[in-house]
Amino acid sequence: MFLNILLLRVEPESRDKVERLYYEYRLRLHYLVNGIVKDEKKAEDIVQDTYLAVIENIDKIDENNKIRTWSYLSTIAKHKSYNILKRDKRWVLEEDDSCFDDHETNTGDFLHGIIKKEESQLLSSLIEQLRYPYKEVLILKYYHDMDSRAIGKLLDLKPANVRQIQRRALTRIRQEMKGYLHEDE
Repeated sequence: MFLNILLLRVEPESRDKVERLYYEYRLRLHYLVNGIVKDEKKAEDIVQDTYLAVIENIDKIDENNKIRTWSYLSTIAKHKSYNILKRDKRWVLEEDDSCFDDHETNTGDFLHGIIKKEESQLLSSLIEQLRYPYKEVLILKYYHDMDSRAIGKLLDLKPANVRQIQRRALTRIRQEMKGYLHEDE
């Protein structure tokens, strides 16, 4: 029923894509969200809200890149879950997020490739350690190429707040990177 309503809100050329995304990720999203909110009905509502948000940015989703697609969908779903918990005055943060995997580098220089891979792993690790909402803003900004207005719309934040969160997150990461680089000297 919900899928039919959802498809009515989508441009005809995007309907197949939305339908594939819905069937491929809805159960995983429900499991993720239910683990956060601990309520089946709320989890179902949040998953539906997630898909309603996704159809507004359907062109940002590359179905061929499953990791980025899952990262995008799960980030939106988690944020919507946290908003519900905030409203309910319950704050239970339990998440199992594995959206960062090793990133391959395409370079002929073996040593340069190893250094780039280590830097990428360090950066992914540092982003992974960030708390909400810093991690979500960086993922949407740099992994999904969204601007602050689109991120704000998805996360129910003002664009100025999104930019401030982004600046603070990047400052933290720079400080951690400097500390890591100075330890190696």
